Amino acid sequence: CREARCVRYLGNHRLSFGTMAEEAAETSKRLQGYMVDFLKVNNGSCSYGALVEEMEKHACDTVGAQLKILKKRGVLTFNGQFLMFPVHKDEVITLVQKDDEAGDAASGS
Repeated sequence: CREARCVRYLGNHRLSFGTMAEEAAETSKRLQGYMVDFLKVNNGSCSYGALVEEMEKHACDTVGAQLKILKKRGVLTFNGQFLMFPVHKDEVITLVQKDDEAGDAASGS
């Protein structure tokens, strides 16, 4: 949809309503939440390769960009400025914040 406001349907069910920017922000927040949850389940750290594989399950093709945002917000850390697959697949990503703090930062608040 190219309009300023966007409505998408699946059959007769409305899936989304809002500007494309609002929809992108919501998607980004959701994907970042999946990343933080995956790190929590893995005791706060995992390889970039493992995270890429997990995020493929969520149809995420912006893992590097989402990680950069979370690093800038202080939610997680890794060596370097940007990770690319498969070059950095063994790089360790570590959750910095604990529990609810990480979720708040991932949501941008």
